[in-house]
Amino acid sequence: MLSKINFIGICLILITVIFGNKFAPGRYCAYYEKDTVWGFGRIENQQRTGFWIFLDRWGDKKSLGAVGNFKDGRQNGWWIEYRYDSLQTKYNERYFVNDTIIGRGNFYDDKGNLELVQFYENGEIVAASEILLDDGKFYPSSASWSTFLTELITPENGKDHAVIINSWTNIIDKTVATIAAILLIVNVMFFIKKKIT
Repeated sequence: MLSKINFIGICLILITVIFGNKFAPGRYCAYYEKDTVWGFGRIENQQRTGFWIFLDRWGDKKSLGAVGNFKDGRQNGWWIEYRYDSLQTKYNERYFVNDTIIGRGNFYDDKGNLELVQFYENGEIVAASEILLDDGKFYPSSASWSTFLTELITPENGKDHAVIINSWTNIIDKTVATIAAILLIVNVMFFIKKKIT
């Protein structure tokens, strides 16, 4: 009887440890280079999903570089890039659908004032207009401001690394400790009962 209980307990511990960390929700990924983290967010089925934060990868790595959302590993929703300055001034905000920019993209000057609007169709700029600060009106423009978003969020092979963090690890550890404690109590009670009889 005791050997069956111990066998079941050990099997439960193994199942919890082996499969718990693989299938438990709440997995996060951090990208790093030389022990410095530059990107952090959720991961499901080995793809980025939900809200992600990226730091400046080329400067001091203390400045916010960009924030945005992924769905099934692709950029979806609003993405905001920041200037690499001490004030974390917003540089631009654009809307993505499956890695493709659509609609209106706003670009800001180094003081945070709206300065340029670009309009996108299928990821291509189809129109742009600049605001003239003396009268505050938009005028057609051929301006096309660049962005480093793709380079910022794409890990470089051989240089950047990823670590998977499971937020359920503490729950899994507590489950294993509980099963082990129950097994210990059952074994002690069985030993005491055997000594008495």
